Amino acid sequence: MSAGQVLLGLARAEYVVRNYDKARELAGRSLSLSQNHSPLDMPRLHTLLAAIHLAEGAGGESIRAGEQAADLAARSGQRLEQARALLILGHARQLAADHERARMSWQQAHELFTAIGTPEAHLTASLLR
Repeated sequence: MSAGQVLLGLARAEYVVRNYDKARELAGRSLSLSQNHSPLDMPRLHTLLAAIHLAEGAGGESIRAGEQAADLAARSGQRLEQARALLILGHARQLAADHERARMSWQQAHELFTAIGTPEAHLTASLLR
């Protein structure tokens, strides 16, 4: 496990306990070591950054990180991570009052969650009602 992966794991843990400043710092340090990351880690890192920015109310930053996460996940074939990034991206777009694009993101996430067969499909279905 690389130092970047360790920092990513620590950043996730800080996010879970809502210590967003520390999570953002650790995620940033992990990103600075991106050359040490597997291409499979980068979408997870950007999804986490999108979630942190969203939790902090920074919609624009969350949108940018979410778009990058969804793109990286799609290019690396990580459908579940792509769906998670799209879910967060939808919330960020909703925060930015871009309701149409939020719904489009949630729809894409829902289609992926449904195809994969994950419980998150119930969440996205409720967002689309």
